[in-house]
Amino acid sequence: MRALLLLALILGCKDKDAGDSATTATGESCAADIAFNELVKTAVTFSWTSSTAGVARVEYGLQGNLDQSVTAAESATEHSVQAIALAHGGTYTLQAVVTTDAGDEVRCDAQEFEVPQAPQEIQKFTVNISEPESEMANGYVLLSTLGSDSTWVGLLSGTGRYHFTAGSDADNLNIARARMGRDGTSVIYNYAHDDRIDDLGGLARVSLDGSVNTRTRTLVGHHDFIELPDGTLSWLGYDRRNIAMPSVDALKTTPPIVQAESAQSQPTVFWRVPKEWLRPTPQPRSSISSMTMRRTSGGCVITPRATESSCPSTTSGPTATLSGTSKAKTLITS
Repeated sequence: MRALLLLALILGCKDKDAGDSATTATGESCAADIAFNELVKTAVTFSWTSSTAGVARVEYGLQGNLDQSVTAAESATEHSVQAIALAHGGTYTLQAVVTTDAGDEVRCDAQEFEVPQAPQEIQKFTVNISEPESEMANGYVLLSTLGSDSTWVGLLSGTGRYHFTAGSDADNLNIARARMGRDGTSVIYNYAHDDRIDDLGGLARVSLDGSVNTRTRTLVGHHDFIELPDGTLSWLGYDRRNIAMPSVDALKTTPPIVQAESAQSQPTVFWRVPKEWLRPTPQPRSSISSMTMRRTSGGCVITPRATESSCPSTTSGPTATLSGTSKAKTLITS
């Protein structure tokens, strides 16, 4: 879908003095390649060869700074190190380093490279930071944009730059919710038909390094989902029923909760809105405004909060609360 971009950087080094130990040396001619991931352009792999075995490290940063680094796991002469969540459109300085088995440090000359711009269609933001020490100033916000012209997922930093972006697979699919995966290295987002007519719902998982790109079909998928501690994916879905209502002959939709163990497994409906909630006569809000869903080894138990003790004490994982009226139920995780 996107061409793999390779930028060859020639990093010159000088000869290392024989007999020195635990020194910073320059010496051999280093040639490093920079490869942007085909799927995630903010993931970059640095590769080069050294004449002496050692553990490779790449130091890099914006505006000429070398304030970030990534280190290889093992000693080698063929080096490949990857950095993720770089800033779209950012100009970076990098320096390749090898710490030899003897303890010497061989540094190559610093070079610059530029990360591709964020997709032109994605919504741009100006971020105003009122508290310089806040998490927004020093971290990231994962967001999704929903619109008729463009729908995207983005990881936005306090500088207003995107450090990860992903779009929908087709023009007629809209993205609603994006969440970080429980593995801490991937983003999960849901999508559905933009006119909510055709059943095209699904969940996409894309890793920050671009190595994972999977889709899980969400039958009658609605607007929200969660990933449970065991990796099970659960989502809200339309529940089509013919409801007899005064002067109304219509098909009413309400959200059941559906889950699938994996992208390959068959989904299972494990809770539906009780039929009595859909009667024409309004129900007292106190009786239906708060329900608790908990996952147990034997399944899920749904009880009103007033009788929450009926859920076994062995329940593990986070609690999800269903709140609202019979016309709308929202899944809130805590």
